Amino acid sequence: MKSLFSAALFCVLAFAAANAQSRLTVEVAAGVPFYGLPGLTGAPAQNGLNIGFEARQSLTSVPALSFGAQASFSPAWCSSSDFEAAKKSKYHKYYITPEFIIDYNILPGRKISPFVSIGAGVQGNIVVDDGAPARRDFGGIVNPRLGIEFFHRIRIYGELKKRFDKSSIDDYFAVNVSWIFVSKKN
Repeated sequence: MKSLFSAALFCVLAFAAANAQSRLTVEVAAGVPFYGLPGLTGAPAQNGLNIGFEARQSLTSVPALSFGAQASFSPAWCSSSDFEAAKKSKYHKYYITPEFIIDYNILPGRKISPFVSIGAGVQGNIVVDDGAPARRDFGGIVNPRLGIEFFHRIRIYGELKKRFDKSSIDDYFAVNVSWIFVSKKN
């Protein structure tokens, strides 16, 4: 199944790259994540930052539908209470997420265009606790996004990074702002 998905994705990206009317878009994003979907999972309190880089190739000169890849890094500063031991621990957690993205601009070519996206990839978590060895785990994610693009340069969007292989403590919702610094015809 993974080979079939990889082959299909390769064919779509090869078609997009070969299309003379295609458009390359590269953007950098920063935002605020809300980890563990507070109030729904009982997750420990976490504060952090979401940083991402994305490159997409559209199928036409007006970028309505585009395919690409995203890499994001989200450090979190966490705290949790262990009531039985009567102590409070602090630790750092790092989320590293490479994924493939399909992006659709609803009103392409307009100065203000809503968009929807879906991504799928792998999320790696590294937990660094005071005095303990680092713990790591990896799992698959799905990443739906919804937002608005302004003047073909600025995007504001919300995204949900949902782990589908374990508890929702590593799920998070983020509000991001991105800047498109390359958007050119090939």
